[in-house]
Amino acid sequence: MKIAFVTGASAGTGREIALALAGEGHDVAVLGRRTAALDDLVREIEGWAAAPWR
Repeated sequence: MKIAFVTGASAGTGREIALALAGEGHDVAVLGRRTAALDDLVREIEGWAAAPWR
């Protein structure tokens, strides 16, 4: 299994890349400085990817 690690995913380009990858069905691990924004992102993409990671 391959997992995409997306840095800077709490906002901007990193967030958009994470959403795009998850939307295509990839497993995504998101990393960033703002945990509240990361939590929001994880909630948004749960159900898209097979196994969202925190």
